[in-house]
Amino acid sequence: MKHFVNYLLVALFTLSFTFSAEAFELRYNEVDAVRTEQSLDAAIHTAKKGKKLGWKKRMALKIAKKKLKKAAKKTADSPQKAKAGKSWVVAILLAFFLGMLGIHRFYLGYTVIGIIQLLTFGGLGIWAFIDFIRIIVKDLQPKDGEYVD
Repeated sequence: MKHFVNYLLVALFTLSFTFSAEAFELRYNEVDAVRTEQSLDAAIHTAKKGKKLGWKKRMALKIAKKKLKKAAKKTADSPQKAKAGKSWVVAILLAFFLGMLGIHRFYLGYTVIGIIQLLTFGGLGIWAFIDFIRIIVKDLQPKDGEYVD
């Protein structure tokens, strides 16, 4: 019974950590999740003095294992879903070739300013030229972060 309680506490701790990690957008080590999953598997099949667990305890551990797998999959997928930064070179090329249309502003995430530049032809070219220089010196950054390269 003591081993079962220990395994259950480990599973509950891991599950509570993954839920709090999602709330604060933290990542946890997948190796720890695999180790916990293996210990849950071992707890399902064995208990103190080699006796099988009761069906209630087995079901509780299986549910904890499913929740753990789901949380591990969510955290493994989240880095792939993270937004990629914008390329500085692409922003320069867009500002140079399509600056009069404000396409570089759309690319950088400034949609309203992009529409204004589109309607005014980049402030008759003056505003587009200023944006081109600002992008070269990296003064005009993407709205959601920094340049990748």
